[in-house]
Amino acid sequence: MIKGMVKAAASVGYTLGLLLLITYVFSIALRNLVPPDSEIAVDYFSSVPEAMHNLIIFGTFLDALSDFIIPVKEQSPVCFCFTWAYIALAAMTVMNMLIGVLCEVISAVAEEEKESMMVDKVNEKFGAIVNQLDSNNDGTLSWEEFEKILDVPEALQELESMNVDAECMVDMAEDFFFDEGEPVPVSFDMFMEMVLDLRGGQQGSVENIMALQKRFNKKFFSMKNRMDGVESRVENIDNLLDVILRKKGIEPKQIARQKTSISLGSSHPSQQGSS
Repeated sequence: MIKGMVKAAASVGYTLGLLLLITYVFSIALRNLVPPDSEIAVDYFSSVPEAMHNLIIFGTFLDALSDFIIPVKEQSPVCFCFTWAYIALAAMTVMNMLIGVLCEVISAVAEEEKESMMVDKVNEKFGAIVNQLDSNNDGTLSWEEFEKILDVPEALQELESMNVDAECMVDMAEDFFFDEGEPVPVSFDMFMEMVLDLRGGQQGSVENIMALQKRFNKKFFSMKNRMDGVESRVENIDNLLDVILRKKGIEPKQIARQKTSISLGSSHPSQQGSS
């Protein structure tokens, strides 16, 4: 809670500054509008600082408001309207806004602390489990080692406590343990990131979408490079065949014409039969 209040100090300061500004403006207005010979001018609005003090006590904190507002109503209807306008702005708007800011910041800090505690707990629990699965003691997990996680009761209990489906995690983990069909080792940090991301109830963010886009782009570029390699190999084979045909005294264009004539000749009977 103290950490949340420290983080909310700037917002609280701005809100209190707005409250003081509103109080100062209304104090000047009431000091000028109050009848000079009235009792409220002597008791409540004798000076601007005194008016500010009384407005904060009676109008903001609402301490014995009836003892303040009824004499103002009886002696000056104009001051009565200004006083209620101040109460609407200060007590009903600014103070409620201040409470809302504090609640929002403290809730965000509490959620952040809860997430931090969850991460620390997961790192502590799964550190021993990963060491148990790491059979070759290289500090990373292979796909064969990861598949054994379903045989560890402690790991299943921890995953269930974090609302992670173990079987679904194994299916989704193939994308982490394989790159272009080749198995790759996964470090402990990457494994923990995968576990935390697969928790139920997680909300997607722009960062997740960008990471997914980056991964898809990597896959597409890899596929494009492979297709370019296949295309270049086919072109090399075609050129090699042209060289072989020329050595035998056959022009590649003649082969192309023969193929065209054969294809046209084979298509005529079928057209005649259909007619």
